[in-house]
Amino acid sequence: MSGISALAGDLVARLPPLQLDLRVLAFAVALATATGLAFGLAPAVLLSRQTLSEALKESAPGLSSRSGRLRSSLVVAEVALSVMLLAGAGLLLRSLNALYRVDPGFRAEHVLTGNVALPAVRYDTPQKQLAFFREALDRAKALPGVTAAGMASSVPFEDRAWGKYVWAEGNEPQRLEDVRGCSFQLVTGDYFAALGIVPLRGRLLDDPAQPEVVINEAGAKALFGDADPIGRRISINPPERLVPPDRGGPAYPRYTVTGVVRDVHVHALDKPLGLEIWMRVEQLADQAGGYMDFVLRFDGDAAPLGRSLGALVTSLDPTLALSDVKTMDERLGGAVSRARFSAFLLSLFAGLALVLAMLGVYAVMAYSVAQRTREIGVRLALGASAFDVLRLIFGQGSRLVVTGLAIGIASTLAGSKVLAALLFGVSGTDPATYAAAAVVLAVVAAVALYLPARRASRLHPAIALRAE
Repeated sequence: MSGISALAGDLVARLPPLQLDLRVLAFAVALATATGLAFGLAPAVLLSRQTLSEALKESAPGLSSRSGRLRSSLVVAEVALSVMLLAGAGLLLRSLNALYRVDPGFRAEHVLTGNVALPAVRYDTPQKQLAFFREALDRAKALPGVTAAGMASSVPFEDRAWGKYVWAEGNEPQRLEDVRGCSFQLVTGDYFAALGIVPLRGRLLDDPAQPEVVINEAGAKALFGDADPIGRRISINPPERLVPPDRGGPAYPRYTVTGVVRDVHVHALDKPLGLEIWMRVEQLADQAGGYMDFVLRFDGDAAPLGRSLGALVTSLDPTLALSDVKTMDERLGGAVSRARFSAFLLSLFAGLALVLAMLGVYAVMAYSVAQRTREIGVRLALGASAFDVLRLIFGQGSRLVVTGLAIGIASTLAGSKVLAALLFGVSGTDPATYAAAAVVLAVVAAVALYLPARRASRLHPAIALRAE
């Protein structure tokens, strides 16, 4: 199964390991066998029960007989399924394109990250943890190629940012439901410089001894509206009067907002931006838990830097190892990997369905032309032109295609609410995508119709009239 990842290449950047499930394989084999037997035996059973008069009716040319109607129904179903898959694939591709256009709020290129987890047995106090992180960061800054180095309790798309409650001084909430939630990160060193994050207003975190925070634009708007947030103070956790004594958190000091930065996508590119807060790790060292990520901006190749960083950590403590070493570009690619893989799979199925629909339309119309050869010969002998025959066959097939298109588009629209859960930046009823899917299928069907129709229009009346 690992071959799937190899075939898809970078499209499955974060696809989990695939293993063959024997139960699923057995079910698939049983289903395929049952389907083959059902569709193979059904015609034989029907023929065995058919009377002579019914058989003579079935031998009538065209698509009006029972078998002809069955073939027509299958073509309609193929076309409907194809347009559903094409429209779904088109919507997912547009959604993926919208994800690629999202600004993450930082510069991802030439940034290396890696996690260090300190065991609580040896690093049992915040002071010991901070001492290790300071030493590690100082040495990381001296590594060849490093231009900026910082650390954080989590990095974007790692989904380890803490959740806290926050409210602005002077705007104390009256109910617990009014307290806003926020994404909360502890940082140190040149974290912002390493990610290329610059202040839009105010300044960044300069003094680790001061209770200061940096917030994002969305947070500034949510907490202070249009007022200037610089110098204003915020409080972490709800007011004590709103929280039962047995559920209250630690009493934090008031923190002064020193700067506002761009909105940074911390969790995912397709999630709404919320309130984000950054604070120096020295302010809440007891909550870091011994988990911190290196964030290094570098020049050159990431691989040797990753090895050097791992060796650095081991040199400080031989029992430790650097984990989850990735460039920020890799993390950014992983943030869209699920959408990318879904679009890839659905596009693959849509392409296969399109080919099957084309073959189905061609086969049914070619069979119809073969069955109606004498009829076509009579029409030609009575003065019908080649264009008349072409129009006859083309019109007959077009009705099947149009019916399938209508059913497919209606079915996709009916399920658009389910599909909308997988989309970002595009509506599940996007008319341009549906129109494009219909046009693609119509063009392919037109090619499939044209071949048997052209052959019918070029029949010689004398030869056609002698056909059995």
